[in-house]
Amino acid sequence: GEYISGASCRACSTPVCNSGEHALACSELQDSICSSSITPCTGKCRCQLFDEATGSMSDGSALSSLYEDGSDCRWIIQPPGASSITLNFTSFALEAGYDFVTINQCLGLAAKSLECFGRAELVKLTGSHRPGSLGLTASSGIVEVLFKTDESVAYPGFTMTWTANISSSALSRYWFVSSKNLHCQMQHAWKDIISSLAANLGTFKMGGLGQLMVRRELEVWVCSYGDACALPGDAFCYIYDEQKKLFIPWDMESNLKLS
Repeated sequence: GEYISGASCRACSTPVCNSGEHALACSELQDSICSSSITPCTGKCRCQLFDEATGSMSDGSALSSLYEDGSDCRWIIQPPGASSITLNFTSFALEAGYDFVTINQCLGLAAKSLECFGRAELVKLTGSHRPGSLGLTASSGIVEVLFKTDESVAYPGFTMTWTANISSSALSRYWFVSSKNLHCQMQHAWKDIISSLAANLGTFKMGGLGQLMVRRELEVWVCSYGDACALPGDAFCYIYDEQKKLFIPWDMESNLKLS
């Protein structure tokens, strides 16, 4: 295709996008560009593609405010190597019967539009629910979250977290992963780790890989004392893959002798 640039037409390019971005299709007046935004996106929501193994999101309204009437929002969760994704709503208050959150799982995504194909609806939610009472697991590695409201009456909205279950085959490429640790998965996002380290809470330790470092890919390790694979007084440690945005299970701190 072509687009108009000044007084001439130019051929549309095919940009190479970073992780978390996708190529927006070339239009009449603009070349194809990389973007993290997703359409539709109307309201306070910041629609985007999430490719982290763990994370959180919301409708976009602050905890003390309401979402906008006529909201029409869409998010995609697609962590690399995910075999399934578990979602938990930490708050949920919508106008019952008029405003909805729909969770779909997808077999794949169209390359440019990120349109979900092989879509299967898992649940359609409305009304108010107690924090922590809503949770589900998608059996695919791609989840689509839709939020749609009518033109009147707004509520506080929703917040949710997700955790991807990374397949053993995706982890087997890492030389340091032991088969006995394949089931271990970091349950915290970077913002939780950084805030805990800053507050000196003693729940995490972090450091550089030194001679084991692979520049711009494997640079740091993080140990978690509250991890499901940790033991009392002995943290379980992960190496972070910066390209795939994954915490890769490593070993117990006592075995690694990191301190």
